[in-house]
Amino acid sequence: MCTITLSKSDAAGVRTDAVVIGVVKVGGGVALPAGTESLNAAYGGKLVEVLSGLGATGKTGEVTKVPGPKPGKSATLVAVG
Repeated sequence: MCTITLSKSDAAGVRTDAVVIGVVKVGGGVALPAGTESLNAAYGGKLVEVLSGLGATGKTGEVTKVPGPKPGKSATLVAVG
């Protein structure tokens, strides 16, 4: 059974199977919305580069999966346009 929990906790520090974030298209590429700063920091400030490298554009309906930033915490980051 799948359980979905909405939380205001720091996304970079939660222990879960997946963290799902929204991303947006700005210009010709993907951008992170407000509230994802700590998650970006967990990727060394390079989350946009990671997502772009995997072909993410932020287009509506697009889904990009990335391994979680910290071992033992979230297993997967799911970025949804």
